[in-house]
Amino acid sequence: MDSIAFLNILNEFRSKYSTGSLINEGNKGLLFDVYKKALGDSVVKEENAKVLVDNLDIVLKMSSDSLLWTGYDCIYSVPYFYEKLEQYIMYFPNKELLPKLIQSICNNSNSNDIFRYSDLIEYVLINSDVSYLGGDFMNYMDTDMKLEFLDSILKTRTPFDFWFVNFNMHLDIKDYVIKHIDEFLNIAPNLFSLRTFVEDDNYALERVNNYFNNHHRKVLNSIFYIAEFSSNNSDVNNLIELVELIVDDIMKNENANYSDINFEAGTYSIVLFGKNKVLKIGTGRRTERFPNNPYIIKPLLRRKFVIGELEAFLEVVEVERRRIVSEGELYNLYAAIRDLGLIWTDVKASNVGELIKDNIVHWRFPLELSDETLTFDKARGEGIELKKGELVLLDADFIFDENDPIFNEDNSDLVLPVKVIDFEREYQKNKKLNLK
Repeated sequence: MDSIAFLNILNEFRSKYSTGSLINEGNKGLLFDVYKKALGDSVVKEENAKVLVDNLDIVLKMSSDSLLWTGYDCIYSVPYFYEKLEQYIMYFPNKELLPKLIQSICNNSNSNDIFRYSDLIEYVLINSDVSYLGGDFMNYMDTDMKLEFLDSILKTRTPFDFWFVNFNMHLDIKDYVIKHIDEFLNIAPNLFSLRTFVEDDNYALERVNNYFNNHHRKVLNSIFYIAEFSSNNSDVNNLIELVELIVDDIMKNENANYSDINFEAGTYSIVLFGKNKVLKIGTGRRTERFPNNPYIIKPLLRRKFVIGELEAFLEVVEVERRRIVSEGELYNLYAAIRDLGLIWTDVKASNVGELIKDNIVHWRFPLELSDETLTFDKARGEGIELKKGELVLLDADFIFDENDPIFNEDNSDLVLPVKVIDFEREYQKNKKLNLK
């Protein structure tokens, strides 16, 4: 396709756009063919690249969620490509895709030239969310570009997540971040990644810890952000309010601060670690009720909360010590639970910890906690109390009564882990021999 034919097609697209006939999903194939013929032919591609850049406004208007044209490296040889992109970037219709557009241009041009155009980058920062791709952007930049980019981040107050920054690759920005630590704290969606980035600097770490202790809600918002709970969901916001009340009470009891908090986050659960207490937050639980027993860590709180359309399970327990657990120790714990007529189906060393205190509820005043209050069925193994140093089950999501219908032989959906099958076989054998 020669340059005149290509220009005519782009003018036809321009005419359709002006009359409201936008390029839609059904025309993606047409665009692909046009770009391939115009920019994929080694004979005419240089000429056609100039035609495309001269008409970049309509190309951007037609891009929508398609970035096909960015894959042709000939367009980056046009000397004024980036000037035109900066001039016409406002015509790109899908603002959410702006970071992907920048990323695609960087990858296909194998160049960081785009970051020399500060007005273009500021437009992207103002009109889209770069919190996930900001670290990726910096991988393309030299030190001066990084510092200018961070200047733009602060100038536009764009949320920026240091979780996606390769710390070892970007030590050259550390002094800048430390110097502006208060400003970054105010815009960081993830306070924990920022704390990790500066934790070896005493001044910055003190500023971060002070911020944690004076901005409780932002700390919790960070945790829910990392766990990918929607911040625009009113039910999630109400859950965070509830969690804040519980955490505040724990902090008061433990004489602790929000700066003492660490956490683990998964798709459906969050675990907050304080000095001596752990708060578990889950949006799903396999066994909502099962018999209370001495081999699970004693909860201070264990309850389901229904908040609008959101079901959340909250549990507060003591912090325990993680250590290597032998196969024999795992079996002994499995057998002890089986002796109570229960079956533990998630036998893993990662679900076991060592008690650093006796397995009782530790609180600043006595608490009367019934099995019903903690949503347990009637307790088994009364009179047995695990002591400091003994192994205890940390995750009780998969404990069932041995007579639970799921263990019926005709239940084709039941698939037990190999370790459980092996342990059960050994348990039954030892039981016959009175060895357990």
